[in-house]
Amino acid sequence: MKKTTTKSSITGSSKKTAAKTAKPVEPTTSTQERIQKIIANFGYCSRRHAENLISEGKVLVNGKKVTLGQKADPITDEIKVEGNVIKKLKTHLYIALNKPKEYLSTVEDYSDRKTVMDLLPKEFQKTKPAGRLDYESQGLIILSTDGTLINRITHPKFPHEKVYEVVVKGKPSRETLKKLTSGTLKLHGYTLNPMPYKVLDSNERHTKVELTLTEGRKRQIRKVFEMLGHPVAKLLRTRIGPVELKSLKEGKYRELTPAEISKILGDS
Repeated sequence: MKKTTTKSSITGSSKKTAAKTAKPVEPTTSTQERIQKIIANFGYCSRRHAENLISEGKVLVNGKKVTLGQKADPITDEIKVEGNVIKKLKTHLYIALNKPKEYLSTVEDYSDRKTVMDLLPKEFQKTKPAGRLDYESQGLIILSTDGTLINRITHPKFPHEKVYEVVVKGKPSRETLKKLTSGTLKLHGYTLNPMPYKVLDSNERHTKVELTLTEGRKRQIRKVFEMLGHPVAKLLRTRIGPVELKSLKEGKYRELTPAEISKILGDS
């Protein structure tokens, strides 16, 4: 009986000692993210464009080419895009611009045509356009260094209403205009979302229509009205999500308000 008690006592003591000396396992943390997301968040370009650059072999991490889906640490890894080491900006820039006709919605053009960057001062030259507005069209375009915001505006899974004032040739009939909201119009085999409209003015020569889009197919409005037999004479974008053109003069810009930025990012 004495031996059994002693053995039990020693065993219990050993368990207590082991419990005291055992070190807790610390959870490992990782700051790794997909490389295209890092590039976009650093304000270099949109996430979609970053994916293209990775596919083209123009992105290096610590001197090695990367592939789509690969991750990196934005703090410790050196990320080089098109020969440039990218770094996170301390603060992002958010601009609304009233684009005139015959300006490209791009950072540069190899044909030496004018771009929207020609309308901005030096301190805003790091911004990138969030989407396109074709060469002959005018109106609101948003530019930013924030890749997340650019992605929110341009990616189909984050639909933001875009509103346009469209002047078309002639006087479309009511039946013709109803096709805009039918959900049956097709472009290159793709069925377009309904496009709510409101007639603002009309005569025998021209008709002005306010048109709302929830998607952005290339030259969608021009091609649709061409199909309907009423070519576009003038196209002006007046709103992107919560951001409105209002009294912003042609060729001028303003900074987005904190409320506008928050709404685009889905924070409110």
